Amino acid sequence: MKKSFSSDPLFFAELWVQEWIIKYNLCPFAKKSFQLLECSYHFITDCDEEIIQEDIFHFLDSKNHLNPNHYLLLLPKLKMSFPLFYDLSLAIQASKRLKKNWQIVAFHPKFQFGDAPKNSRLHYVNRSPFPILHVIPHPLVEKAAATLPYPEYVSEQNEKKLQKIPDAEWKKIKLFL
Repeated sequence: MKKSFSSDPLFFAELWVQEWIIKYNLCPFAKKSFQLLECSYHFITDCDEEIIQEDIFHFLDSKNHLNPNHYLLLLPKLKMSFPLFYDLSLAIQASKRLKKNWQIVAFHPKFQFGDAPKNSRLHYVNRSPFPILHVIPHPLVEKAAATLPYPEYVSEQNEKKLQKIPDAEWKKIKLFL
């Protein structure tokens, strides 16, 4: 039986991390972090914005932002457009309940960087099989940034990596994302 996003979202989330994020080194600390099992998955099954936010805050209230763990919050049932999902991620990030302890990174099947051309491969850096929020403790973000010679150029470096992917391989990637 062929697996689908809806039948096994955890399988597809793990596949996405391994075969996209880590394989193409799109995140500066993903490979080591996943090898050390410092990332956990948490499902959010509701589709109401307020309940989603409360679920996230409740989940993070139970976590220590000083440990090295980070979390992929999987929202496989959420059928929200990218602009609305991105606004939701910004609202969560801006909330005083996060106490500036966490950074939120949004991933979505239709992710679009606002200043990039519509057909840019750069959009695929933050594309995922379904909506996902990556919640990272600020100390981990700071540690990762300190290891990079020019952390402000990660997006540009990612775009160059994606431009080097041969067209035949790119077509397969686009089917997955």
